Amino acid sequence: MLFEQTATSVIVFMMSDVVCNGNILMKEITLNFKEHLWELKIRGRKVVLEDLDITKTFDCTTSNLHEIFEIVHKIKICTGIETEHKTKVPIHIISERIGERGEENKQNFKMRSKTCKQVVGWTCTGDSCNTCINNLNAFKNEKTDVIDLNKVDEEDLKKFLKQVFPGASQEMQDFLRSQHDILNSSKITWDKSVIKTCLSLRSRSVKCYEQLRDSNIFKLPSGRQLRRYKSSVEQKPGVSNDVLRWMRNTAIQVNVPPSGYHGGLLHDEAKIQEDLVLNVKGERSELVGWIDTGSEAENLRIVKENKVSRKLATDVLQITFLGYTGFRFPIAHYPTDGVKASELYIIIWDLISQLQSWGFIVDFIMQDGGQQNREFTKLHFTGEPRKNHFMCDSLVNPDRKVYHCQDFSHNMKKLRNAVFSS
Repeated sequence: MLFEQTATSVIVFMMSDVVCNGNILMKEITLNFKEHLWELKIRGRKVVLEDLDITKTFDCTTSNLHEIFEIVHKIKICTGIETEHKTKVPIHIISERIGERGEENKQNFKMRSKTCKQVVGWTCTGDSCNTCINNLNAFKNEKTDVIDLNKVDEEDLKKFLKQVFPGASQEMQDFLRSQHDILNSSKITWDKSVIKTCLSLRSRSVKCYEQLRDSNIFKLPSGRQLRRYKSSVEQKPGVSNDVLRWMRNTAIQVNVPPSGYHGGLLHDEAKIQEDLVLNVKGERSELVGWIDTGSEAENLRIVKENKVSRKLATDVLQITFLGYTGFRFPIAHYPTDGVKASELYIIIWDLISQLQSWGFIVDFIMQDGGQQNREFTKLHFTGEPRKNHFMCDSLVNPDRKVYHCQDFSHNMKKLRNAVFSS
């Protein structure tokens, strides 16, 4: 970050990951210490903080300034809608070459509205603000002869399906209606329920799904299109802001009540095949299958073993958030060779801190009775955990407590197996 100071204010320039026309976009933060107000500018235009539910006032404390920098770092810059460079863009629309910092050679032509809000809202999942999406729909590189059903036709089709297929479920009616749309439209838009079912079928058996698709009994999405849906958010080991944003947007879409944002973390390890896989994406290729429990845990491993080495993962640690109202969302996974208590300590509290910044509060940690899990629990107490009712102070919020729970069903299953084996 770069700093520039005036008589009553300080201007901070924060680098973003967006490269526009060969230049790295900067986030300009102005801190007015006299009036205790701050503002954000991107591309020289002021961002309306109220649209992001962010207050303009601040306290002259280190923690408050740190929070402002964290918020600005997480604000996503609007890069517009992708277009072909050969397409003629009207003069009232901004055309830019957009890339990513560190990969400047890979750039796409995109267009933005002149009234662009400069930033993407918290509830948006794409790279465009609502203003660009609403104003640029007419200039997308799509065929204009798209046949869509209007409201009257759609209602007629629903009545027709109920008469011809009186016992059909809602899911079957949605599938039949999507088949009608695919066969009678030049633009293929798949229903969300169809994509979800096809992803589930293909994940079980690729060969069976391709055989069903090639039979021409139904019109189904291709494997390439399903992979595009599956890879909409890149699933890398560790916590990802894209996944947390996806989690937040999902909670808003399903109308999770305020109490549903409170809950706990469930974690468990599962065995995987010890192998290396070459993952190729575009011009990039990487080997997948190494142990990855975060940079801090890796540094501790190097100090302990006094050497730099890489091992193949034999297990995967899966972590899920479970709210009090039943809202469940998997948030992270880590390839391990049997996670250690110290590694688990770093991973869990890093996740709790990240979740808190997105509005999710963790009140309990549920785990099975494995040796490493018991050691992980003991790390939070100076004496016997039972004397403290398995309740410790939260490291990210001293005003809250976090409970350490044992998975009752898992313990009963182990007890049952021990009785049967004896």
